[in-house]
Amino acid sequence: MVLDDFFLEENVSYEVLITTCSGSGPNTKPFGIRIRNVDEVILKLYNNNTLKNITSSDEFLIQFTQDPLVYTKALFDKLTGEDYLPDNILRTATTTIKAQKQDMNPTTIKNQYGQSQLTIIKAKITRIQQHNTQIPVISRSTNKIIELLVKISRINMMTKEETEQLKKEIKKESKFIIKEGNQKHIDSLTLINSQMKKYL
Repeated sequence: MVLDDFFLEENVSYEVLITTCSGSGPNTKPFGIRIRNVDEVILKLYNNNTLKNITSSDEFLIQFTQDPLVYTKALFDKLTGEDYLPDNILRTATTTIKAQKQDMNPTTIKNQYGQSQLTIIKAKITRIQQHNTQIPVISRSTNKIIELLVKISRINMMTKEETEQLKKEIKKESKFIIKEGNQKHIDSLTLINSQMKKYL
């Protein structure tokens, strides 16, 4: 198994979708991971349902997709059964990695949002599967959507001023995304704006 065969590189961080399972079904959320080598990935998680599921089940699925709307729906718990194929594989997934937890190291960190507990997970890659031969491309609109989602995922830790700044950033980036993106980018923005009303 060679990472290059799947358009992946060693010691590179990727924004992906992590799918875990519980009694209520699949839980898919966007996270950053680091592929150390062909055998190992590193995942850093704050306390959330994904961490809870990995703690109890050991295995999880790493999914790669270029669909910005799937990332957006995943963050806001809007994925449905129609978004999945059998074995909890996303319909738009280009590549999936099955991983098994090897080690968990909880630590306390301090950042601009205060003090939080972060768990560093080392996992063994047990399978890499390619689901289509779509060559990865760099889409600036998709990148902007993902960057916004990363910031939105931290909104509960933000001050009122930081939240207002995020609102301005979303408005600014929306102009570019609407101009340069496709319908899925626009649908992603629509969902982002509707969900942000809860905070703004």
